[in-house]
Amino acid sequence: MKATLLALVPLAASYSLCDKTNYPYSGQTVTVTLNPSPGTITFRNQSIDPAVSGSITIVDGCSFQLSKDFTMNSLLTCTWVGGKINGPKDGSDGLTLSNTQVTSASGGAVFQFITSVGNYASYKDFNQFRLYHVASQNVIATADINVGSNGRVFGSAPSNSTNATTTTTTTTTAARTATIAPAATTTTNSAIFTAPSYFIFLLSIVLN
Repeated sequence: MKATLLALVPLAASYSLCDKTNYPYSGQTVTVTLNPSPGTITFRNQSIDPAVSGSITIVDGCSFQLSKDFTMNSLLTCTWVGGKINGPKDGSDGLTLSNTQVTSASGGAVFQFITSVGNYASYKDFNQFRLYHVASQNVIATADINVGSNGRVFGSAPSNSTNATTTTTTTTTAARTATIAPAATTTTNSAIFTAPSYFIFLLSIVLN
């Protein structure tokens, strides 16, 4: 299981207040998969498999939503922590994202970033969601927000994905038509006009 998070409460000067419309992934539909940490955790003197699965979708600059198919061991109650993908191994870069706890019944729930003074959280401050079990001090799952050189999250799509798909399909179809049609026309013209001219030429030789 991953290392204990040593710092859950951020310093006020280090983090920023969220903005619903102005955030790094604005205009994208971003859904990232929860990857369970390997192994089990020790809780209440027993070894427990957290059994985490599901995904997270960014709703806006101040909130995110768990997928409806989210699963987690019903014995656990967790909290959301944010950190850097390549952050310290001891998890000391962690900041608490929401005051709402996570349980096995949280599938489909929307979580709001903390906006109280001194405990701000925003997408500018982290790129990894961490599902943190406070009682055992273990990160039981993570979800990375990987951004490419073009500024888009891997696997993400524009917020108006339906229109984008339609435009792409239309453009592709037009391109195929433009490529195929001239070739077909050229072949047809050759068959109609070139062949008869050839036979007339042969006939004229025979008659002479």
